[in-house]
Amino acid sequence: MKPSSYATIATQYARAVVAGKIPICKWVKQACQRQLDDLAKFRGKASPYQFNPKLTEKDGRTFHPADNLCAFIERLPHVKGPLAGEMIKLEPWQVFILTTVFGWVKPDGKRRFRRSYIEVPRGNAKSTLSSALALYMLAADREGGAEVYSLATTRDQARIVFGDAQTMARQFAGFRTWFGVGVSAHNLTAPRRVPTKQTALRRLRPKHTSFKRVRPTQRSRSLLGWRLVHQSQRWPVGSVQDV
Repeated sequence: MKPSSYATIATQYARAVVAGKIPICKWVKQACQRQLDDLAKFRGKASPYQFNPKLTEKDGRTFHPADNLCAFIERLPHVKGPLAGEMIKLEPWQVFILTTVFGWVKPDGKRRFRRSYIEVPRGNAKSTLSSALALYMLAADREGGAEVYSLATTRDQARIVFGDAQTMARQFAGFRTWFGVGVSAHNLTAPRRVPTKQTALRRLRPKHTSFKRVRPTQRSRSLLGWRLVHQSQRWPVGSVQDV
């Protein structure tokens, strides 16, 4: 898939779902309709949000946020199952989720959405996608000293996402070299700013956190402290919250 086509693929998928061409549950259909409505509503330079615009980094590098993320993930390898060793190829529904969550930005370039809840059945590469996204947020999102965590109801579950990300990084030498990522037994490290007394004593400030198999129960709503988890009962796939 060409990098410039990811946003287009996502929009085509949303239109096909809304038109009834793809058999899907009502929640996914509503999520797709919401995205199409937003694309129609937020247009022009005066809009509070823009979808997948051309952004410029401090070093002069230009990129489109949604396309940049998807292109990065498709350069990573599968590490388990019959596809192990092959490059990841995103399905249209995965492209829709990723571009919707990461493609919307404010005029200052900051993301519109900071939290998302995604629910899919077993066997749909949740761990693979979570691991690839974790690597992106750790190194490719251009934030020095980014902190990324994998959480779950058990240590073993949380270890799955970390283990897959660890194996991806070990198999992709270009990723380690380009971003200066180090891989050890219990963590992955990326270059960070020189610590100061303030940063050394600060609380944890995760850039990205992946929750695996967290059910939207009253307990999880209390645990996470996110209204989003409550909202996810209406929007199980690709739930997002404006900030």
